[in-house]
Amino acid sequence: MKKKLLLVLSILLNSYLLSAQIFTVNNIQYNVISTNEVEIITYLGSDTNIEIPNTAESNNITYQVVKIKNGAFYQKGLTSASIPSSIVTIESGAFSSNQLTSVFISNGVLTIGSDAFSNNSLTSISLPNSITFIGDSAFANNVITNIDIPDNVISLGKYAFVSNLLETVVLGANLENIGESAFNNNSISEIVIPNKVTTIKKNAFSSNSIENITIGSGVTNIEEGAFLYNPVVNVTSLSTTPANLPLSAFDNNFNISLTIPENTSEVYANAGWVDFGSVNGETLELETFIIDEIEYSIINLGLRHVEIENYYGSSIDLVLPSEVVHEGSTYKITEIGDLVFKNKNLSSVILPNNLTRIGYDSFSHNNLLTITIPDNVYTIDSYAFKDNQLISVNLSSKVNYIGNEAFSENVLTNVLIPNDVKIIGNAAFYDNSIRTLTIGSSVQKIGSYAFHSNKITNVTIPDNVITISNLAFYGNKIKNLIIGNGLKTIGVSAFNNNLLRTVIIPENVKSIEYFAFDNNPVSEVFCKSSKPFLYNDLFANKNNIDLTIPADSYYAYNDSYWIGFKSITDGTDLIDTTINQIPGLLLISNHGTISNNLQEYVSLKIYNTKGQQVLNNNLNGIYIVVANDSLGNMVVKKMYVQ
Repeated sequence: MKKKLLLVLSILLNSYLLSAQIFTVNNIQYNVISTNEVEIITYLGSDTNIEIPNTAESNNITYQVVKIKNGAFYQKGLTSASIPSSIVTIESGAFSSNQLTSVFISNGVLTIGSDAFSNNSLTSISLPNSITFIGDSAFANNVITNIDIPDNVISLGKYAFVSNLLETVVLGANLENIGESAFNNNSISEIVIPNKVTTIKKNAFSSNSIENITIGSGVTNIEEGAFLYNPVVNVTSLSTTPANLPLSAFDNNFNISLTIPENTSEVYANAGWVDFGSVNGETLELETFIIDEIEYSIINLGLRHVEIENYYGSSIDLVLPSEVVHEGSTYKITEIGDLVFKNKNLSSVILPNNLTRIGYDSFSHNNLLTITIPDNVYTIDSYAFKDNQLISVNLSSKVNYIGNEAFSENVLTNVLIPNDVKIIGNAAFYDNSIRTLTIGSSVQKIGSYAFHSNKITNVTIPDNVITISNLAFYGNKIKNLIIGNGLKTIGVSAFNNNLLRTVIIPENVKSIEYFAFDNNPVSEVFCKSSKPFLYNDLFANKNNIDLTIPADSYYAYNDSYWIGFKSITDGTDLIDTTINQIPGLLLISNHGTISNNLQEYVSLKIYNTKGQQVLNNNLNGIYIVVANDSLGNMVVKKMYVQ
């Protein structure tokens, strides 16, 4: 009995020691999790390009590397990573908050955990067929443009690909669940939902550019906002027993052509699929009526909502009613249709209090001087007020979408973007006279040409803004610019042709495109990141610019072509690039060896007092150290080592 007890204790002790064994190879720290398997728990190195091995050896035992633990490579300044086929699991935050532009994931990985690759600069990613699960926010806040979800993926977590630049998405055949906001805030143009998908969560595809949607036959649950804030034109649903459709699934059913299986019209109507512009090619003949030269169309009979369809009058000063009575029933005016008041020579208009949507091109090419957007309006479609004489606009606090050229070619001088707005469309305020601009705290994307050709003098970019697109602020008079900490990309010529003297680039900015700050009298630039992006001809006069960068980052900036500036200050050290020096170099003596803090860029040679080169170990006495950097600079220093 005693021998058996000792045997059991021995087994338990060996098991404990095995599980607790930690060792380091090539700056990667491993933890033993079985007799032949290890997991990566942290990275101790400084290389920005990492290739993870299939195996790791310790005490003459070779282990398979099967897992990357939570946060193992978090904030390590990585620019590329290669993950081998031995890895089965990539846990939460494993590669989050780096500067990754490329990642290779080998076939064999099954699970990608939450935030695994979030907050990087990935432009593309190829997912292997082995993957079955993609966690919450796994690829959030990158700049990925295209993605194919492998057929073995069953579930996509919430926010999985939120806030990228996705244009094309292909969903795998075996996908079942699409998480909340999984593809929110991208540029997707069309989407096909596979037949095995059962659930499309809240806001899964909201805030994109989707025009065409195919919904697979297996979908049984569509949550609110699933396709909101998209210019949807065509929806094809393949199910004969459709999911209940919430009122807010799409922006405006009346603008959508719906295609459904034959002989299912009644079951679709009972599930809330109502008020579409056409069903299976047959135009929906909603009742219309005319009151006081305005034609109304009933767009929701149950809620008694109407849309203004046409205007047949000649008055140039309009007060639009909030409600109208037709055949004894009172209807609320909730929408103004496309093109209704275009080119009607209007001088003034008061909008209905119950209004929620102002349609495409609805008031363009008039002579409006002022406009107040009612409190319930959440969508202002493209070209809505283009080419008027607007000197002021009061936007309601609920507005969350301002379409392309919505207020272009006016004479606005003061603009306040409400806090609920997430996207400011292309050229939304192009060619005005804006001097004062306040951008709401929820804005995530500022479109191309959005504020081009104005007179703006001060701009504060809120922390939630991720993208400032091409030419967004071109041709203003901006003297003061504050860029929020969330910004990741600045487009071509975004701030070109202004009056900026100082530019501060936050730490999280991953790329700035050509000529972004060209034609400005810039004299000083402050960069906050120690891992710079490639320089792309941002400033025309950089030989007149004093550049300040984080301490000990001079070589990283040099490698990224931040060169040719008037001066460079590394932390607090002013670097004179015309003399022979190695900026930021520290030589360190420790236990008979000499090392330096810039090993990636600087090599050392050690000489004794007789001028003989010696090995860098077991040193004891006085030595001459010769340091050479990658730019050809050399420093010679006498050191005492013991």
